[in-house]
Amino acid sequence: MGITESSVIIPTDEGYAVAEPGLRVKMGKVVLLEVSGQKVFATVGAGRFITDGGIIEGDALDDARVIGVVTYFVKSL
Repeated sequence: MGITESSVIIPTDEGYAVAEPGLRVKMGKVVLLEVSGQKVFATVGAGRFITDGGIIEGDALDDARVIGVVTYFVKSL
């Protein structure tokens, strides 16, 4: 899978990330979330999202919106 017209490309500290909104969210996959207006990356767990800053679970999941499943991280040289 490459970049499609529905792909979301966002800058990161190390380059770019590509997320696909149409892909199914599965356990263990990395997703791009919007939480309280902030975009964050998280790994999908059982009933939770695991981020670098902690765990999103329970009522906090109501504030999290999955933008897409991350398909690529592109690092700048």
